[in-house]
Amino acid sequence: MPGFTLPDAEELPSGVTFGEGDEYFELLHAVRPEGGHQMLGHADLIQGSMLDDQTPAAGDEWVLLLQLGSDNGLDWMWGDAGHLYFWISRRDLERGEFSRMWQRLQCF
Repeated sequence: MPGFTLPDAEELPSGVTFGEGDEYFELLHAVRPEGGHQMLGHADLIQGSMLDDQTPAAGDEWVLLLQLGSDNGLDWMWGDAGHLYFWISRRDLERGEFSRMWQRLQCF
């Protein structure tokens, strides 16, 4: 289902604030996809950003290609109710080149 996503609070550009209290977190909860499944957009992070010095080919602009959440209906359990994340560089996505994708698991 088409929709939109917002970056996790940890991934906001430096200097950007989201007000007092939990307003931004409430907004994130309201727009996140049900079940944790999505293509493209901002990742629903569980343990913090995955885009750091350990990112393959650091310096490339990486985008979330696919996120699969744990789903009892599909008998999927990633760790302790976690998500699988598949990342691709923007350049490779534009070319349709999927050989350099990488995957991470985050769970509670």
